[in-house]
Amino acid sequence: MPTLSQKKKSEGGVQAVTLALQIIEALAFAERPQGVTELAKTLGTTKTRIFNYLQTLAEHGYAVQEPETERYRIGVRVSQIGGAVANEFNLLSLSREPMRRVHQAVGYTAVLSKFDGTTLYTVAQIEGVSLLKISVRIGYVLGLHSSSQGKIVLAFGPPHLLEHTIARGLSADTKATITDPERLRREIRSVRSRGWAFTASETRVGVNALAVPIRDRTQQLVASLSIMAAADDLPQRSIDQVLPHLQQAAADISAGLSARL
Repeated sequence: MPTLSQKKKSEGGVQAVTLALQIIEALAFAERPQGVTELAKTLGTTKTRIFNYLQTLAEHGYAVQEPETERYRIGVRVSQIGGAVANEFNLLSLSREPMRRVHQAVGYTAVLSKFDGTTLYTVAQIEGVSLLKISVRIGYVLGLHSSSQGKIVLAFGPPHLLEHTIARGLSADTKATITDPERLRREIRSVRSRGWAFTASETRVGVNALAVPIRDRTQQLVASLSIMAAADDLPQRSIDQVLPHLQQAAADISAGLSARL
């Protein structure tokens, strides 16, 4: 159980976050740049406190001080975050119907994973109809070298990412995970050449997965679409049967993203 002093410190931290968010909101929704005195009066606190918060927010791009008036307006970092959130909502909304179609066509679990430039994490899924439940937790960060979706990122994402991943060490999720750097390089070259990635028990024993890329109008990788199933249900020999459905769904999502940008 936390002590009284620890509780007060925790509450102080929450209050600090709350005030920072209130300042950001006040700047974002104000019709004109705001002064320290104005913000202090609006938020019911001292000018010194508001000034210190504004300095920190400005350092991190969440606020900007105008040299002529010394007033503050919202910073570009807030706009960047808003854009990223909007893009993710676009991706999710555009993916629902293609994911439903591929799920109906093959019966396996369909998973959508978002790539943010460094990390790949799951954002949506439709569970398969098999008696053996195959699913992933939304928000789960996928291994780039051990998952089919991750191999898509290493093949079609930033050029430096493969060597960076190797340099960090290739841990083994299962006995089938590729941990040899040269073998992984060969695998990624193959993925890049054929346009899809397949893993057999590399992330989880007894689970196979097939993944393809999703790109925006500039052909930058933004996500990966995959299907997952028990190894017996999705053997490597079945790739030719299910791959066209997965590729069509990814192409439809990519087309939708291009049209909205």
